[in-house]
Amino acid sequence: MGRYRFVLLAIILSLLLSTCAQFDPQWIGTWVDDKTVEYVTITLDLGEDEGTLTVDNAAPDAKTTKSIIKGSLKGDEDTLTATISSIYAETNENLNGFTMTGALLEAYVTTEPPDGLGLPGLTNSVSYRIEGNTMTLTGQLIIVLTEGQSDTLTAIKQ
Repeated sequence: MGRYRFVLLAIILSLLLSTCAQFDPQWIGTWVDDKTVEYVTITLDLGEDEGTLTVDNAAPDAKTTKSIIKGSLKGDEDTLTATISSIYAETNENLNGFTMTGALLEAYVTTEPPDGLGLPGLTNSVSYRIEGNTMTLTGQLIIVLTEGQSDTLTAIKQ
């Protein structure tokens, strides 16, 4: 009789756990914005718990032509938080040397942890809303990515 109670309890417990609401991240996928900033394409390749943000800048006077930021992701229904693990940048061959300027420098300065231990572990959060195949991101990180041109980025799912 005791074994049957245990089996019945296990079945009830598994049914209860399976009916609990679990958060399903809607941000998963590849999202592209090529309209917010002239000559700039921002691609967000987001998984459930990690992502890559690529900024391609085709402006003739761009110092940094490509930036790739990788990191881990956490979020809920309206906020997405990224913890940066690496930043990679390519420079315009027409310019002499590489100087950390613009968005890359600002991203480093505005997110540097108070302990000053360096780049990995920097965090930023943005508010997001998804309607159909469009994701709208808002926050300080967007101001950094667009070099102050906008605090909102609208990306289309690919």
